[in-house]
Amino acid sequence: MELLLLVLFAAALWGIIMLAGRLLPESYTAEVTETVQTSPGGLWAILVNHAQEKEWRHDLQEIERQVVDGGHAVWKEIRRDRTILTLKTVESVPQKRLVREIVGSDVYCGRHIYEIVPGVEEGSCRLTIRHEIAILKPFARFKFYVFSSKDAYLHRLMADIRQRVVFLKNEE
Repeated sequence: MELLLLVLFAAALWGIIMLAGRLLPESYTAEVTETVQTSPGGLWAILVNHAQEKEWRHDLQEIERQVVDGGHAVWKEIRRDRTILTLKTVESVPQKRLVREIVGSDVYCGRHIYEIVPGVEEGSCRLTIRHEIAILKPFARFKFYVFSSKDAYLHRLMADIRQRVVFLKNEE
């Protein structure tokens, strides 16, 4: 009898989670802009060197170059939280704009957009990172909205980029 009640409770809880996930917004946009103490060229070199991202991104466990898709670079990211994203570079304007699109996922779709403008101070630039994401699965959506925030990942990524800039300047 206790086992039956436990199974019924688990089924009811799962149903509530799935219903909540379906009611939460599927798409979200998050954006963060900061001044980075490097030139647009220096920042660009960091952003497009995907093979070395594992060295400086806190969330990245592995990164693998995939087969080039129609001339666009494709990279598979395996993150520490076990999320796997395959990102295709769909726009690349050196030192200005980089757009990566999530491809081949049944959980996420959307774009990661990086925009660089020269800063007011010599040797600095403004970086805007914008995520336009849709979370397709109700359980993943519930998990995201309950245990995470739209901006937290972007702020951590920006901090990783600033640390990478400092590291590279110290190596000069």
